[in-house]
Order: sequence, then structure tokens, then C-alpha cells
Amino acid sequence: MASDSTSERGLRGLLDFPREEMSTEIKDWLDLDDAGVRAKLAKELIALANHGGGFLLFGFSETQSGWAASSTCPYRAVRYSQDGINDILKRHAEPTFECYVHHLQSSLGNDHVVVEVPGGHVSPIRANRSPQGSGLTDHTYYIRRPGPESAAPQSGREWEALIRRCLDNDHQRQVESFRRIIGALISEPTLAQRVADVASGSAKTLHDWTEASLDRLRRLDDDGS
Repeated sequence: MASDSTSERGLRGLLDFPREEMSTEIKDWLDLDDAGVRAKLAKELIALANHGGGFLLFGFSETQSGWAASSTCPYRAVRYSQDGINDILKRHAEPTFECYVHHLQSSLGNDHVVVEVPGGHVSPIRANRSPQGSGLTDHTYYIRRPGPESAAPQSGREWEALIRRCLDNDHQRQVESFRRIIGALISEPTLAQRVADVASGSAKTLHDWTEASLDRLRRLDDDGS
């Protein structure tokens, strides 16, 4: 099932017209039982998350004319489940985050897996617990670079873009929290309003009691005259 932010139709569009971009990485089926392969996949997912989110498509092979659908995945399906992908991030991403995993068919009926990587992170994500020789390096932050490729920042400008993105995300969260607080205050009666309501109710009660008492006195006076 697609997440709230991404429709199934939009995901199928990625499969029907596969193209690697800064926010899209394409892979053939991988043996995710291999620890080194899992670590390399974590590198791609971390880079996409730091980029602001994106997609990783499985089930394509690169040809001279572009990307073509591969045959059926020969590896264990459980590794391509949402839990399987997120277990990789729990081990290799700090702070960890979760992805949405979609099992879909293209318009031609080919099976694929789409990993939807969320953005909006308020702190940069780095690699953790990297197997030797995996291509993933501990305590390294990965971003998407032109090519496209997933690599560590290599200039002050790339570091500035990564940090600025996180600061902007944090600012947006603070604005949204402030809006929720203001909305709650507007929708609920303030203390002053509640006091005024009580006072108004008390005044009405006193007025009714006074009128009833005067009416009673007038009737007694009429009876005695």
C-alpha cells in the first residue's frame, strides 16, 4: 500500500519510466542475505534520506538503451519486506528511520519493489556498524551527488546544503507545533471566557431569584390588603 504522500499510480509511473535521478536510485535484485550487500543498500537509503527523501527501485537491469525489467527476484522475499528493509536501517543508520516498502507490478506486468524513503529529518543521518569491505564507513554522512551517486559530502557547499535542509525541517516542525497550540487555544474557551460565563450564569440566577422574591412579596401584600 502506498503511503499517504504517494499514490499507487505515481509509483507505477516510476516503474513504467525508470530513470535514475538525484531522488531516485535503481537496482537489480540483490542478495540481501549478504551482510555486505545490506550495508551498501543502507548507504543508498541514508543518502536519499539526507537528500530530502526519494525512491529506490528494485528489479531493473541496465542496458545500452536504458533500464529494463529483470526476471523474477531469485532471493528470499522476506528480505524485501518492509520489516526486512527497516531492519537494515536499524542496524546501519544513526539516527534510524523507517521507509515504506511497496510491492507493485509495472503496466507490463513485471514485479518490482519500491522503497519510499522519507525526508524531513531534523538532523543529518550517518552510517553505523559497517562491515569491513562493504563500502559503508562508520560515522560517515552520505548525500546524493550529481551522477547521481551516493557519497560523503566533498565540499563546504555540500555540507552547508545538508545542514541547511535539516535546519529548515526543524523550523517547519516548530511552526507546525506553534500552529497546533494556537489552534487549540482558539478552539477551547480561555480562562477569562470561562470566568465570564460563570459570572454571567450567576448573575442570571441572582436576577431570577430577586424577581421571584419580589413577585412573592407583591402577592402577599395583595392578600393582606
